[in-house]
Amino acid sequence: MTKRQIDENIFLIPYYPNYDEALKWYLDPQLCKQVDNIDHVYTLDRLKAMYGYLSSHGDCYYIEYSGELAGDITLKENGEISLVICKEHQNKHIGRKCVKNILELAKEKGMKEVKAEIYSFNEQSRKMFLSVGFRHFGGDWYRYDLGDNADFTVNRMLEMQRSLQNKYKGKWEEISPEVGKNKLLWMIGEIGEVIDIVKKNGGVKACEDGEIRKELVEELADVLMYYNDILLCYGITAEELKESYSNKYKRNMERW
Repeated sequence: MTKRQIDENIFLIPYYPNYDEALKWYLDPQLCKQVDNIDHVYTLDRLKAMYGYLSSHGDCYYIEYSGELAGDITLKENGEISLVICKEHQNKHIGRKCVKNILELAKEKGMKEVKAEIYSFNEQSRKMFLSVGFRHFGGDWYRYDLGDNADFTVNRMLEMQRSLQNKYKGKWEEISPEVGKNKLLWMIGEIGEVIDIVKKNGGVKACEDGEIRKELVEELADVLMYYNDILLCYGITAEELKESYSNKYKRNMERW
């Protein structure tokens, strides 16, 4: 296990015994309820037993935020994620970013799926895991499909675009609101290439001719790449897009 950098402020630090710091998190009754559905706080012995189990049955990390330890996250051998963010650092999107990074770790390990147990009363965690792309599949369990049959979601496309941006950092324009207008213009250019294919060959031939169809799909993929870059530039999440799209759909269904 090695240290994993998520962004300029968040790092995953391989587990080492640091009970004085970690026990503070687990002395919060609300956190213990969220994590383990218990009505009492941890003892030092319970904390040691927990970390002993997690570190011997998976990849266990402390979450470091702005130089401070803020929680822990583990990817177990069976594909289960466990996550704790201390009270002081909740609602800062730290957990979401860490889970996304752990999904990348799961892919590196060749896992086909990742799961998480989230109690029904823990609405905050439930919404976070759903926003990342997990799906409810029974009881308190949620699953993220990493296999070939996984849905190709907006979140997945955004992850792929972030990977490209990181790979070509310093060579490509950095993602920012100021660059958004450039990405819009590039996307319009790609849309023009799609139009040219259809205009030149006609809609039926563009659909039915194998080579032309392949070219059409490739150009549409370019459109989507720039579209997702635009979402990144303006910080628009898949959840925001889903809400707006769903509202527009509903209005259109009731328009006439």
